[in-house]
Amino acid sequence: MIASIPVLLLASLAAASPDLSVSATLKAAKLSPGREYAIVVSVSLPGGIGADKAGVPAPLLQLDVPDSIELSGKHIITYNQLARNDFLQMPYEQLLDSPTKSIGFKLLKKPGAGDTINLNVIAYVSDSSGSNMRFVRKRLSLPIKPGAIATPVDAASSQWGTEDLLQIGMEAPDFRLPKLTRGDATLSQFRGKKNVLITTYRAHW
Repeated sequence: MIASIPVLLLASLAAASPDLSVSATLKAAKLSPGREYAIVVSVSLPGGIGADKAGVPAPLLQLDVPDSIELSGKHIITYNQLARNDFLQMPYEQLLDSPTKSIGFKLLKKPGAGDTINLNVIAYVSDSSGSNMRFVRKRLSLPIKPGAIATPVDAASSQWGTEDLLQIGMEAPDFRLPKLTRGDATLSQFRGKKNVLITTYRAHW
């Protein structure tokens, strides 16, 4: 029997990550329900840093939208569709495979005062040799207003993969995590009795 314990290891940076620059703008002079508009997302990496040598071909954009809008494009929902689409749940997940990308949406109704489009950009970056690999993430919030410019959600960007992590063959220290059912689980209660599988959720807002 395998105990599955979800966990995400993140180290928060004190300043904006030098590895990833992201901006987003809502391109519209006015907004009217029933019409289509676009979000323009720009992403850049500094010289010597790339996202094509670390296993993921480009930064990944995830979008979370309120019910006042609907993203344009084919909606991938079933597992078979996801498998054929490299597991990107279109149009809410897209690879930013060009410096600037336009993402269409239809305004279904007048947006609420607090309605925003939330953007989560994750990149698995490395230097030009393919070494020093690490994940970086930026989260932005874009108000649904004409000409709106997205603002960062976090005071700091996130980066993980650069810490001194456990390597194969090393003994893990004891830890406690909430179970998916009830209560907590500790690593020590399984030591020598069961195998423990630690998994991470792919998307975190």
